[in-house]
Amino acid sequence: MSLWYVGAMLSIAGSVCSNFGVNLQKFSFMKNAKLTLDQQKPYLKQPLWVFGLCLVIFGSFGDFAALGLAAQSVVAPVGSVTLVRNLFFAYYWLKEHLYKR
Repeated sequence: MSLWYVGAMLSIAGSVCSNFGVNLQKFSFMKNAKLTLDQQKPYLKQPLWVFGLCLVIFGSFGDFAALGLAAQSVVAPVGSVTLVRNLFFAYYWLKEHLYKR
């Protein structure tokens, strides 16, 4: 029985999880940068940054598991939409501006 659809769903979930984790780390970094120098904390003492790192690691395991259930020709295109998700998170959540180059 082929489980390619489970692999595709794991790839989507892993990709979203990893991307959200990276953007959560950036959010924590931006929040920390607004503090005065004596109030700023190193990365590993920022709970949001550490949680973002855990999401990136968890998402990577999801991508890895997806490759065990579906062919790379299925998983790679699904994972490639990470760029689009990153644009969404950066623009709507982090309030970053998008530029043409």
